[in-house]
Amino acid sequence: MEDPEILFDQDNAPRCQRPGVAAGDHVESWFLRANHPTRPRALWLKATVLCARRGARADAHVWGAVFDQTGETPRALAWRGRLPLGRAAFSSGPPWRLGFGPARFRFGAAGGESRGVLPPSSPRTPGELAWDLSWVPPGNAAGGGLSAPLQLFPGRAWIERGWPRNKLVTPAPLLRFGGSLRFADEEWALDDWIGMQGHNWGPAHAPEYVWMQCVFWDAENQPFALMEAACGRIRLPLGRRSPIFSLLTLRLPEREYRFDRLQDFYRHRVNSLFPAFDLHLRGAPGALTLQARARPELMVDLPYQNPNGQVSRCLNSKLAKLSLRLDPENGDTLLFRSPHAAALEFLYAPAALPSAARAGAAITTVASEPAPLLPATPGAVTTDRRI
Repeated sequence: MEDPEILFDQDNAPRCQRPGVAAGDHVESWFLRANHPTRPRALWLKATVLCARRGARADAHVWGAVFDQTGETPRALAWRGRLPLGRAAFSSGPPWRLGFGPARFRFGAAGGESRGVLPPSSPRTPGELAWDLSWVPPGNAAGGGLSAPLQLFPGRAWIERGWPRNKLVTPAPLLRFGGSLRFADEEWALDDWIGMQGHNWGPAHAPEYVWMQCVFWDAENQPFALMEAACGRIRLPLGRRSPIFSLLTLRLPEREYRFDRLQDFYRHRVNSLFPAFDLHLRGAPGALTLQARARPELMVDLPYQNPNGQVSRCLNSKLAKLSLRLDPENGDTLLFRSPHAAALEFLYAPAALPSAARAGAAITTVASEPAPLLPATPGAVTTDRRI
């Protein structure tokens, strides 16, 4: 078995720093998600690099969103800022450090931290978002067990091979968060929140996908299982798109159930009726049924720019309800439920945006033109500038 710490460092390495990558079409993101252990509250942060070979401006973006269902009125608020990529900073080796203006991130196998400020990006957004967070993987520092790096492909060789061109890895599928965040006149204390950290890249955003991730924990706030799944299409030659395919991994402390064999890619039934998603899979582990539901008023509508200038729309919830049933080939049925702690994202081209989303006045929409990020405080980001 490969060392989880080595895998973590490999999976989080900035691909945009490799020779020639930033000179072509490239989109790359690192993202964090944290949920309150008992209440329906969640935080999402994302750092994105966008490069275009057609001479368009190369940018670094920082995103933030909070989701809250603890009061009488459900809320989903989002922030976004941008600065020229030439002003971003990256470390030359692990632990990986990103400095995007006033936002900084450190990703290490034994834990990490982030601090930053974002300006408002929507008429519904009350003032700026500020955060000061740290996180650690449960268990040993190398992140073994449930916390070990996870990838959905049939093998790790797929991460570096040329096809498919869009890559998704989860260096830290289970983390515990501490710290604070502030927006408007509110301050949230993150005390033992549960979440994850992911990383993806490619020449553009995938043409269409649904992505889900969920950690299941008990009444004592102890995680006992986690799940990640992706369903989508990829680009084929001559402007074509593949049929929808599905990948899913269910991880328990003692074993993984992986639906990732090539012959299983299309052994599924998908019912995607926004904001609901149903998935039925058959594979070597057995038969699996997943149901995910999100409330539009607890979602944000994010404009994801592509190098060719087109904009994809990501409808994002971090308070989705999820249930999963696995009937193994040999063994008892396994049941998992999360009432309000699943990540659920739908990505569409604008023309394919569901009518329920186009008419969804309850969904918070982020402005297409992000606010500029202010310069970082001198000395606040200890990274090596490499672009």
